[in-house]
Amino acid sequence: MKLKDDAVPVNTRAVNRVHRPPSPLMIPDQMEDELGILLRRLNDIPSWTKEKHQAFEEISRLAKKRKYKFFKGHCRTYHLQRKGDHGLFDVPPNKRGALAEFRGKRVRLICGGAWDQYSDRWYFAGPI
Repeated sequence: MKLKDDAVPVNTRAVNRVHRPPSPLMIPDQMEDELGILLRRLNDIPSWTKEKHQAFEEISRLAKKRKYKFFKGHCRTYHLQRKGDHGLFDVPPNKRGALAEFRGKRVRLICGGAWDQYSDRWYFAGPI
C-alpha cells in the first residue's frame, strides 16, 4: 500500500495501550490526612523496592482499620490501573454496584493491584 506524502502510518496496537483520560468524577487526592501522606510517600518511590512494599502494606492495614470497603472492579470503570494509584471520587446518587453504599458522597479510592494483567483490580474505598 502506498502512502501519500503527508500520511503517517499508525500503529494501532500502540494506540490501544495509551492510558485512558481520568474520569470526570475523579479528583486528585491532595488531602493531608495520615492515609494521604502515606499514599504520596508510596508514589514517590520509583520502583517496587522492599520499602515500597512495606509502605503499601501499611496503607492496606490503615484502610482496613478505617473500615474501607475492599472490592474487585475494572480499571476502565474506576480509571485507576496500577497498585497504589488513588484519587477522590464523587459517587453519583444513582450509582450501583460496589460503591452504591456511598451514593452522593465523596470517597477515596485506592487501587490495590491485580492478580495478573488479565484480571480485575482490587480496590479500597472509604468516605472522606
